[in-house]
Amino acid sequence: MSGINRKLDILLEDVSAVGPATSALDSILNVSDELHKLKQKIAEMENQLATAKDRINGDLAMGVRRKCPGLNVSLDRNGCKVGYKSKQLSLSPDIQTKVWTVKSPDMRFSRRFCRRNGPQLALMPDLDGIIGSIANYFMSHYKTLGEDINGTGKLLIEGRSATLLDLAEWRDDNRGTTA
Repeated sequence: MSGINRKLDILLEDVSAVGPATSALDSILNVSDELHKLKQKIAEMENQLATAKDRINGDLAMGVRRKCPGLNVSLDRNGCKVGYKSKQLSLSPDIQTKVWTVKSPDMRFSRRFCRRNGPQLALMPDLDGIIGSIANYFMSHYKTLGEDINGTGKLLIEGRSATLLDLAEWRDDNRGTTA
């Protein structure tokens, strides 16, 4: 019976004896305010991550364009696309696995690239290795590409034709958008 008595005592207790209702409200408001601040911080950090990814994609595009001006290079929020004639590779940094993700409409072409250049796909501050791998892979696949010294490849930034100067500005712009 003591369990029933205890329950009755709780039900009949004076509300003021339990504590002021404002302490529960203060707790809710504090948690809500803290949650709002955390959401703002997460949004800020996601923006910083997107900016850093845009910058590394821009660095990759610029390096490929300089190393092999005959390649077509396209840059957008999804990464850097490099192509020549009917072949292309789409590269994007995967922050979770710390490697470059490589995709292509021709799966054999991208798999062969990854197999030949596996160690170069690790994300590193120095992009010379991956840039050289991309240029060499295309030049070994297309012998005529090595003969192109005029830089007849196309450069696109977010779908628009661009110059190397536009690419440098896009890369340096914190928002990653063209002017």
